[in-house]
Amino acid sequence: MKKKSVRYFMQKVSRASIALESLMLALLVAIMTLPRSYTALKLSLLMAIILLATPQIRMVIGFMKKVDVIGFYCSVAILGCLWTIVGLINGGIIPSLIDYFRLYVGWSLAYLIMVSLIYIAGGLYIFHRAAVLSAILISLINIAGVLDVMYGFYLIPESVSKSLAMNIGFHEGYIQITSSNIGSLFFLVTYLIAIYVRKDTQLFRNPYTHIALVLGLICAALSGRRALWVTIALQPLVLLVAFIFAGGRNRFRFSFYSIFLYGLTIIFLVSAVSGLLDIDFTGTLEHLYQAFSDEDVRYAQRQGLINGFFDHLIIGSGFGGNIFSPDDERAGTYESTFHQILFNFGIVGVSLILFIFFRYLRICLVNTKALYPLDGVSFCLIIGLLSFLIGAYSNPYLGSFDFLLYIAILPLIAGVKSAAKFSTNKEASKYSNSTRATD
Repeated sequence: MKKKSVRYFMQKVSRASIALESLMLALLVAIMTLPRSYTALKLSLLMAIILLATPQIRMVIGFMKKVDVIGFYCSVAILGCLWTIVGLINGGIIPSLIDYFRLYVGWSLAYLIMVSLIYIAGGLYIFHRAAVLSAILISLINIAGVLDVMYGFYLIPESVSKSLAMNIGFHEGYIQITSSNIGSLFFLVTYLIAIYVRKDTQLFRNPYTHIALVLGLICAALSGRRALWVTIALQPLVLLVAFIFAGGRNRFRFSFYSIFLYGLTIIFLVSAVSGLLDIDFTGTLEHLYQAFSDEDVRYAQRQGLINGFFDHLIIGSGFGGNIFSPDDERAGTYESTFHQILFNFGIVGVSLILFIFFRYLRICLVNTKALYPLDGVSFCLIIGLLSFLIGAYSNPYLGSFDFLLYIAILPLIAGVKSAAKFSTNKEASKYSNSTRATD
C-alpha cells in the first residue's frame, strides 16, 4: 500500500513539474512574441504558474535569497519611488508618472517572482527553448504579414495584426514592418548568433536553432529597421569585446575567417531578399544613411533631451519630465532611451543605475569564466542583452514591461552557480551533467 502511494505521489510530482515547465515556456514565448499586447493572457499564465509552484514556495524564497534577486529588484523599485517624487516636485506629467511608477515598482515585483520561478521550471534551459521558439514565431508572423500585403493571402488575422501594431509598407529600396515584436529580434537574433560562436553550446545547436537563426536573419533584413541592421552588423565587434572580458579562448569558435564568413552571409541574405522582392539596393542604402542624418526626427529629440539634462543636471527632471509644449501629443514620450534616462535621472540617478548594472554584469561575467555547465549559454544571453541595449538607443524598449524581460537576464545569470541546488527540472539536470563531461 505504501509503495503504491509513493508511486502515485511521484507521478503527481512529475506531472506537476511538466505542467510548470510547459506554462513557463508558454509565458516566456508570449512575452517575447506578443509584446505590448495580450496582457490578460500573460497575467493568467503567471497566476497559473504561481499557483502550480505554491508547494515549492520555500524553494522559491530560498532561491531569491541565495542569488540576491531581491536586492536587484528592490534597488530598481527604490529608484522608481525616488524619481517619481522628483517628477512630482518638478511638475511632471501625471499619466507618465503613473506609467513609470508602475513600471519600476509594480512590474519589478512581477519579475522578482518570475525570475525565481524560471529556475524552478528549468532555468536557462527553458529560456533557450523559449528564445528559439519565439524567433521562429516572430519571423513567420512578420513574413506572413509581408505576403499578405503582396499577394492578399490573409494569413494573419486582423485582430492579431492590430494587437501587434503591424503595419507593412513598401518603399523605394526597402520594406518597413512596424510590428512591436520586431523589437525582440534585437535580443533573439544576436543571442542565436552567439550560440554558434561558443564551443560549449553544441548541445543547443540543433535543427530548430538553425531554422530560428535563418528565419530571424531573413525577418530582420525584411523589417526595414535600421537600428536592427546596424546591431546585427556590429555583432563581430560585440563578440570580440565580450571575448576579451569573458576570457577562455579555447571555448570560442571565433576567428577572422568566421567574421569574414558572417559578413558574406549577411550580404547574401540581404541581396537574396532584395532580388526576390525586386528591391532597389541603392534605395536601401539611402534609407540606412538617413538614420544618421541631422534631418532624422530622433536627432532633434536628442538635442532637446540633452538641453533638458543640463537644465536638471544633478538629480534630473524625474519621471514625467517634458521637453515639448504641454499641448504637444508627444509630451513625455521619447524614442531615444538613454538620452531620456539622462534627462529623467541626472548625474546622481544615472550613477546609481550604472552601479547596479555593472555590479550584476560583473557577477555574470565571472560566471561565464567559471567551469559550470551553463556558462556558454550565460555568455550568449549577455551578448543578446548588450545587443538589445544597442537597439534601445533609438527605441523606447525600456519603457515596456515585456522588453524588461531581457534586463531580467542580469539577475537570472547571476544565479547560474546556485541554480543546480534549486532546479527540479530533470531534463535540465541531465543537460548539465552531459555538458560538465564535455567541458
